[in-house]
Amino acid sequence: MNFYSDRTWMARRKSSTEIGATSEFRAGCQVFLEYAYNHPECVNDKNQIRCPCWKCKNNNYMDRDMVNYHLLVNGFMRNYEECWWAHGQKRDVGYTSKISSNSNTHRMDEMVHDIAGSNFDWEEAREQPMNFDAKAFLKLLEEGREPLWHGCIKHTKLSAVATLLNIKADHNMSHECF
Repeated sequence: MNFYSDRTWMARRKSSTEIGATSEFRAGCQVFLEYAYNHPECVNDKNQIRCPCWKCKNNNYMDRDMVNYHLLVNGFMRNYEECWWAHGQKRDVGYTSKISSNSNTHRMDEMVHDIAGSNFDWEEAREQPMNFDAKAFLKLLEEGREPLWHGCIKHTKLSAVATLLNIKADHNMSHECF
């Protein structure tokens, strides 16, 4: 996995077939941590780096295991690509992210985390078999991440449906009209 050229794994933390973080995401986190810890300018005197999870947002220094845990549970902060310099990458590296422009995926993940609560143990849940409802829910989440059309990086099927339903509600449209 080339950390510079392919960061799409950062947006693939969840899947409809796995509980907790996907194996691709876990492997990517290990590559990220190796990279960050190989840059001494990013590590403080307590052997800690800034945590780029969506809760800490590069504000808190933590040790390697805690950063890994936060990333597995919370995922990367929104638009992480805009502040990757905090982990040893030069600002002028020509990388354009396709995932940063679609914040709807991140918002959906944030909603799921809000529902689960901060005390929810994602790793413990990962080890338990999924029931039918959980599989159906994860499948819906996965489908909600699909682009509206092939090559679309700004909108997902879920964002389009949500926008249409919002228009329907804002204009008090009847079911027949809509």
